[in-house]
Amino acid sequence: SVAGSYELPMGQGKPFLGQASGAMDKLVGGWQLNAILNLQSGLPFTPTLGFNQSRDGNSRAADRPSFAPGIFSAQQSSSPTPNRWFDPTQFLLPAAGTYGNVGRNVLIGPRQAGFDLSLFKTTKITEKLSLQLRFESFNLLNRANFSSPSSVVLNSNGTVAASAGRILSTA
Repeated sequence: SVAGSYELPMGQGKPFLGQASGAMDKLVGGWQLNAILNLQSGLPFTPTLGFNQSRDGNSRAADRPSFAPGIFSAQQSSSPTPNRWFDPTQFLLPAAGTYGNVGRNVLIGPRQAGFDLSLFKTTKITEKLSLQLRFESFNLLNRANFSSPSSVVLNSNGTVAASAGRILSTA
């Protein structure tokens, strides 16, 4: 995250319109520009099975699949989209009563980014009283930030789960 604030150099005693006084100074002085930039790398996640293939009785820790023959590490799609963030066909069902060979956190979810901008105008009414107008914009560039894709990759019969590798919501 990076944040910045800049008082615009306008109004009495400032480089621009520095000779302004009275109502003109109240109009052109007291402006402040603020910005916040948030960038976050994608979060790691683990491809899982939606059922207990290992038959170890542990319902809290999801079983993981195995890599398909010839695949030794999980690969993101070359151009990931919300409909196919990763290729679920790189995984297969381990034999019943065994654990899969896919490690934890082998895939990375979507990055997050946001840019907020605001413009403040502060006007002194009296020595102790001020009025502040705020113009604020959140996610100014209107960027969609996606949640992690569905991590359940296989059905109990070994077929690819319908939502595998799909992003189903925004963050």
